[in-house]
Amino acid sequence: MYRLRKIGELEELCSLQEEEIRECEERLGELETRRKCLETEWRSFPREQNLKTAARELERWEEAEDIIKFIIRC
Repeated sequence: MYRLRKIGELEELCSLQEEEIRECEERLGELETRRKCLETEWRSFPREQNLKTAARELERWEEAEDIIKFIIRC
């Protein structure tokens, strides 16, 4: 009887461990998908020089807009 009870307990523990393994494998798959997405986003993310160029261009446009507003007021 004792051995049968212990076997039952161990089978239950094994089932719990198997479920935990399945959950971990599922989470690992989700993380791998996310990693691939982030890797793709990183490759297409603008580089520092491109951001600096865009900032300078925006500054020029803002200056031109200020000049136009000044001219319109006068």
